[in-house]
Amino acid sequence: MIKTLLDGLSKILGPIATLSKDRRELKDSALRVISNALDETFLYYRDINNSGQRNLEREALLSKYWSAAAIPMRHFDEQLSNICEHKSEYWVNPDNYDDNDIEQLGIRLDDVRQAYRKMLSPKFSIAGKDTYTKAEKQQAHKNAYERWSTEDDEKLELLFCEGKTVKELSAIFARNEGAIESRIKKLELREKYDR
Repeated sequence: MIKTLLDGLSKILGPIATLSKDRRELKDSALRVISNALDETFLYYRDINNSGQRNLEREALLSKYWSAAAIPMRHFDEQLSNICEHKSEYWVNPDNYDDNDIEQLGIRLDDVRQAYRKMLSPKFSIAGKDTYTKAEKQQAHKNAYERWSTEDDEKLELLFCEGKTVKELSAIFARNEGAIESRIKKLELREKYDR
């Protein structure tokens, strides 16, 4: 009976897990295309600096690279997709753009690279809450999302036994109070010490 139940759950949850994996793979693919466009653009600028001459064929290719980057990105970040499309339009005829246009469109190469890097950062979210990166979370709590060591667990147990509050433990371990509560629960410290 349990096997039947587990098989049923696998049939239901399998496609959900596959969708999540497929979405990650699509995002990775979209990011690879942007990375390629960025790299080719940087290489082109390097070559211009070395030779002093523009290459219209390469500029046409850059337009295609950026257009190709815009298409899959629209599923993940509309703003970055629009920036890629503007980069594509820019490379059709760069002479039509001045520094002010480039700034207003947000298509400076450093700005695009920064947006790309932001997309590379893994995101964590809680239902109904804002999304944030691990680095952002670690600004408030240095050890956020880091593994608990055996020494940490032992120290937590000792301090818990001494009567430290969750708030105090949060400060000591540089983790948020939710992480402390979760670890206390995982280690069954409340049950073990009747607290």
